[in-house]
Amino acid sequence: MPLNPSFIFIDYEIGMPMKLVFITKSLPPPGLCQKDLSTITTPSDFSEFTAIFHNALDSTCKLTKPKVSKRNIIENPWITDSIRAAIEKKHQLKNDWDASVKKFLKEYNMPGGDPHLKKVFDDYRRVLKAVINAAKNLHSRNKITEKQT
Repeated sequence: MPLNPSFIFIDYEIGMPMKLVFITKSLPPPGLCQKDLSTITTPSDFSEFTAIFHNALDSTCKLTKPKVSKRNIIENPWITDSIRAAIEKKHQLKNDWDASVKKFLKEYNMPGGDPHLKKVFDDYRRVLKAVINAAKNLHSRNKITEKQT
């Protein structure tokens, strides 16, 4: 059975893809958005349109609690700046390999992409996973030792 959401919130950041969040609550008063947009003239350029669009979204559909990254000291006390940097590098290696997959398929009709980039990405991911697990274990051991004393 498909969901019939009452509100559709759009979570956005400039430069990032938009995410739709469906929340089932009571509907807003009829014509709420139309009242706000009825006084606005047609924008002449795209930047003016996006400014009007963002203002209309913020005034009618603003999230009460902004979304934050889970990669922070509060959610993950074991994470360090170097681990964050390593995760970003892993993402870059994945993007490079993905680009090679598309290039090899288009130019050489070979699926799988550049095997060297795939190996570099796989090795880096494996080592990073071990580093993250070691950091989590070290943090847990330190917490246990702290509680015992």
